[in-house]
Amino acid sequence: RLAVYSFVMMIAMVWTMVSFNSSNNLKINSIKPVVESLEQNNLIKDRNLVVFNYFMSSMTFYSQKDIFFIDDHKTDMRDLQFQKDLDWQTHLLDARSDEGMNRIMDVFEEPSVLIKHQKHDLPQRLEYILDKLPHKIEIGPWMIYY
Repeated sequence: RLAVYSFVMMIAMVWTMVSFNSSNNLKINSIKPVVESLEQNNLIKDRNLVVFNYFMSSMTFYSQKDIFFIDDHKTDMRDLQFQKDLDWQTHLLDARSDEGMNRIMDVFEEPSVLIKHQKHDLPQRLEYILDKLPHKIEIGPWMIYY
């Protein structure tokens, strides 16, 4: 009896978690709704995807694209579980160095999308990026500029 009861409870808990997570993606800080919005608006295929000051390794998984990451504060914690190789190093743009600023300018010379969390403001030296991206979409705590 105990084994059957435990099995039923486990199934109920799994079902509850799956139901909750699938309907509350933004509340659990999932990037999946952002990627879905990018896909719906045809913003993935021919554009650079650039994330400002936030680690979104799962975005590579959902979008099947390499993601550029602008680092404006020294953050060494990087989750690499969805990275296939060390190519992520070429997509890390250090906004605190002249070389990094030049690379950021080069990236935004091509069609690009900037994704940032609303709690992270762009520093003044990067505000020119928003002039290149006149459209925006708000998805929960995320802003998408294109």
